[in-house]
Amino acid sequence: MHHLSASYPDGGGAQEAQAAQAAQEAQTSGGTLHTAGYVPIPEASNRVAPDDIGGTGPMLPMQDLFDRTVSLLKRRDFQSADPRSFKGIKKRLAMMRQAGLPRMKLLPGKVLAELGRIPRSTEVREDGEPYTVDALEMIGREGSDERAMPKSIIAFFSHRWLRANFSTLHQRDVEWGSAEWLEATKAEGHYVGMPDSNSDAKVRDLIEWMRWLKWRTSRQRKFMGSYLTQGCKDIYFFIDWSCVDQTNPVAEICALPAFVSSCSLIASYFTEDYKGRAWCQAELLMARAFCALPVVMRVPLGFKHEEQLFLTSSHFTLPNPSDRETAIITNEDDRPAISALAKCARESKAFTYAQCARKGFSETGTAFGFVGSLITEIWVMMISCGLHPLLFRRNVVPGKSEIQLVEPCGARMPYSWSQVKLWFHLSPRSAVTSMYGASVSIFSMGFSIYWLVERTDPTELESYVLGAFAMSLSTIAFVLAILGYFIDNSALIGTE
Repeated sequence: MHHLSASYPDGGGAQEAQAAQAAQEAQTSGGTLHTAGYVPIPEASNRVAPDDIGGTGPMLPMQDLFDRTVSLLKRRDFQSADPRSFKGIKKRLAMMRQAGLPRMKLLPGKVLAELGRIPRSTEVREDGEPYTVDALEMIGREGSDERAMPKSIIAFFSHRWLRANFSTLHQRDVEWGSAEWLEATKAEGHYVGMPDSNSDAKVRDLIEWMRWLKWRTSRQRKFMGSYLTQGCKDIYFFIDWSCVDQTNPVAEICALPAFVSSCSLIASYFTEDYKGRAWCQAELLMARAFCALPVVMRVPLGFKHEEQLFLTSSHFTLPNPSDRETAIITNEDDRPAISALAKCARESKAFTYAQCARKGFSETGTAFGFVGSLITEIWVMMISCGLHPLLFRRNVVPGKSEIQLVEPCGARMPYSWSQVKLWFHLSPRSAVTSMYGASVSIFSMGFSIYWLVERTDPTELESYVLGAFAMSLSTIAFVLAILGYFIDNSALIGTE
């Protein structure tokens, strides 16, 4: 993620002199300079210009903008707007704009594939237009499919900058806060930091993963349940290097939780030091707290799209990004912003029991209407408002809560408890219904056996026939419930 303070190099002559003096002292003493030459954010940089958020009026303090984000996330009408649906995601994006938050920018997947690299936010096309597009305008332009879902997928890309201290002026890594770092940040047309390796390995993996996801969603109707558009038109990425203004990132950083809540999924690029980076940990916390898809999709290193049909899953305990011992950060002055984002995630009410019960009741009523018997309707609603929220609610507790990671796999994975949990996460209502069917059928079989053994008169053939018939129906119901699990699980996660 972006280092907030790296974008404010022009802090005045006194600060420049302070940085140069600190660098000189470090070199003279032979010590290692970490943040001694860091240029602090000037007072004016803690305020966000109206142009940065697409509005007019006086400059907004950073804290005020963050408070607007938190207030928006707590609003019931924002939470009830389902980001999986076309109307829901459009409503969320419109409410973000009405609340005075910055416009959410996205990088089209086709642009990423054409360039073969991740463009910086300041780069433009030959015609002067930016590479990114406005999320709200894109959703309206792309339209919805027959299931009233947006035709394209919005993916938040969580990754670790592979060359965070690379200077385009010196064409090599420079020490953070050093005189060379300061020189590179002030030189016109130059900057410090690159998200990818020299060979653009990260973007190649991401492009291959994007091709796989588009193929995979078009192959099976129920892949990832009802969370992803089937046969998506394109994938639009929120990548910090492209979608956050690298010259003034304050506004987008403040609105980051709202951006995450409007994404279809979180895609993470697990490099060797990914888990230990504070910004990456904060993004995973927000994924757990706000993203509709209850799992994080992992982009494997060196990935090649070979029509992998299956998925493998693993669990990752969410660390505390505010912990100075376990959460590594380049610039310690970014720690307050990370702590604020982590606190926002911990206090999230987006997936509490009550909220999930309301969603489950609403979705069930919409799906079934008055079709079927009234008893079935009431019972299914009881499931949605009872067991469904228990399975679907999320607690965000660093050090305790787990997040499930899924990634493409070429070989069939054996059935395991991890796969069952993934099925419950992606399709909780059908999972609960199958559980109900299996339990009722087991109870019916037990009752049928009791009827045949204890209550049936040997001289009454009809009682035997009735008991045997009930036993047969119970057995068939049990088999169908088990088959329902295997069939549904195969469609959702690719197992067979």
